[in-house]
Amino acid sequence: MTAARAAALVLAAVLVVAAGAKLARRGETGRELASLGLVAPGVLAWTVPAAELTVAGLLVVAPAWGGMAAFALLVAFTTVLVRVLRSGRAVSCNCFGSLSSRPISPTALLRNLALVALAVIAATA
Repeated sequence: MTAARAAALVLAAVLVVAAGAKLARRGETGRELASLGLVAPGVLAWTVPAAELTVAGLLVVAPAWGGMAAFALLVAFTTVLVRVLRSGRAVSCNCFGSLSSRPISPTALLRNLALVALAVIAATA
């Protein structure tokens, strides 16, 4: 197995867990997305996990395309994290739905940057 394929599979697994946790508690997901200052949190409570599942599937069947899609998705997520960190507000990231309610921190940002790196590696498949 190549490094690109391994990165794609790891990233797919992370996205499936994140999506599943968000979908398991859509109401809570919507509230957390609202606390992040995002528009249409009720719609996003469905579309974010749907996007995560779609990208996870793409990572499995077409790792290079999936890596590019994951890169775009993770850059969007990371942009939200940076915005919240710069604001100084203590809000939950809801990155993994109900599995984690810790406030956004530099650690969450580093985790996302590591996932972005996996997406770049996957895109080389």
